[in-house]
Amino acid sequence: PGVDGLREGGGSSDGPRWVRSGRVQKRLMFPIPVYDNLPVYAISPSDINTTLSGAIDSIYEAEQDYVYAEVWLETDVDPYGLVADIQPQSYTSVSRSALPLDFDIEWSGILSATDAARTEAVSFALYADGRVIDTFDVVVEIPPL
Repeated sequence: PGVDGLREGGGSSDGPRWVRSGRVQKRLMFPIPVYDNLPVYAISPSDINTTLSGAIDSIYEAEQDYVYAEVWLETDVDPYGLVADIQPQSYTSVSRSALPLDFDIEWSGILSATDAARTEAVSFALYADGRVIDTFDVVVEIPPL
């Protein structure tokens, strides 16, 4: 008999052995519980669909009721410094149902025009309570001379 309900296989008289690399290793036998009369549940596809749909609606409603303490917009990637200012600096006590919010972006005209039109991308990140909740890019076209 083994320790804590485990049985160890030994030689030919008391069970099988494994031999690997010329060494005899004892095989541990673990008892596997066998259950009679396992419960069986029958659920129709329409019941599953109704339950999942209700759960998704509940999650959506709970998210809409969530209130952020502070929400603000920042430039994420602006290699030429095209964004001069963003107003307001932040909103406070914002529920998700109030999104999207309005921000005024003041653009600077520090890039010189060239013979051909060109475009530059500026990336923005929308923060809520210190975490990014959305990102987007704005493509700015610089007209030719």
